[in-house]
Amino acid sequence: MSDTGLFFSVRSYPVLLERDVVLDPDLSYEALSVWVAMLAMPKNAERTVSALTGRGFGRDRVTRALSELERYGLVYRWERRVPEGHGLLTQVFERPASPLTAFRCLPVKIRPFVTRCLSVPGVVVGELRASLAATHTPSLSNT
Repeated sequence: MSDTGLFFSVRSYPVLLERDVVLDPDLSYEALSVWVAMLAMPKNAERTVSALTGRGFGRDRVTRALSELERYGLVYRWERRVPEGHGLLTQVFERPASPLTAFRCLPVKIRPFVTRCLSVPGVVVGELRASLAATHTPSLSNT
């Protein structure tokens, strides 16, 4: 085991939490708790405020924690077109990610339907698509 992280299994595969992230004083224990809970959820679980409330965390605390995780780059929320109108897609990362990295990690078949990044105001989805096309970077997730 590496000296740089804390290792425990929360899914069907092990997750390595980087010590720098876990011990960063800029990340509250509130945010860390919600982050670990999100990592522990099954792959297709709903990661909404409602799904994360409980254990002493009401809507306000969860919302505050999610906002903090978004600012830190551990959580990204994307709006996408669905037949009923708009849907929400939430990504959770094990280490901070840039908007381009987060977009690259979206399933290829979903990317065309993403209309905006709710986590980082000012990010233009069209520019993320163009950056991916220019670099011809293969996706990390083809599902």
